[in-house]
Amino acid sequence: MYSVVRVYKMKSAGDVDKVVGAARSGFLPIVTKAPGFMAYTMAATLDGTLVTIGMFADRAGAEESTRLAADWVRDNVASFVEGPPKISEGEVRIQERRAEDATYGVLRRVKLQPGKVNEALEMMRTKLLPMLSSLPGFSRIAIFESGPDELLSLAAWRDRASAEEASRRAMAFMQENGGDIMAGPPEMIDADIKLREVNEAALQPN
Repeated sequence: MYSVVRVYKMKSAGDVDKVVGAARSGFLPIVTKAPGFMAYTMAATLDGTLVTIGMFADRAGAEESTRLAADWVRDNVASFVEGPPKISEGEVRIQERRAEDATYGVLRRVKLQPGKVNEALEMMRTKLLPMLSSLPGFSRIAIFESGPDELLSLAAWRDRASAEEASRRAMAFMQENGGDIMAGPPEMIDADIKLREVNEAALQPN
């Protein structure tokens, strides 16, 4: 599975709902037909940032979705968007999915010490993920390599309170266990999930 995350800055926070509505009726029917489509999520922050998350069977599908998104944004909502999006993509290394009732999401970008990616992934897989997935309100999480010595985690929760408690526990865990792995505090974006479409057949384990 391959994930692509695009972060758009809106010119005005008041335009978020307009873009979400346009994407629901305009872009969603396009991206769901991209090769290897598995899931698409759109979330919005209070300050007017839109985050889109695409899950695809492989890199080709993810890159095609970015091309489709660029064309669609240019032709339909460019007047609402401030510049090109910040794009991160990579192969999903860890994932867990329990439910689809999430309303709140947290994106966490973690910079690591050189050569520590595999060690960090093992710690997350064996210790952090079991702790997070046992918390009330857990919906799903995916973690992928978003660059050299960098991991990006995408977690979804039933509500904001669940997400905030999970973030508190995750931060405490990383401070206690990841001191020799992390190169600094994580960059975080938390947002209300506005749009979600899933290809259930493609997401089922083989």
